[in-house]
Amino acid sequence: MEEVKRILCVCRMPETCRKTFAYGASLSRRQGDELYVIHVIHNPFGLEGWNLLVPGASFMNSS
Repeated sequence: MEEVKRILCVCRMPETCRKTFAYGASLSRRQGDELYVIHVIHNPFGLEGWNLLVPGASFMNSS
């Protein structure tokens, strides 16, 4: 069995972020592992904001 040396804690929603971080920190302290934290921020523009027409790109609409 492989030994765990790094723990990744991903926080996405503020409601669960504190609990997720506390669990990850506790686990890493207990086992002596490195803890990495990623906080994902919502993009207010979303993917829909990038569906813009590109001048001269009529070849993309080949349907």
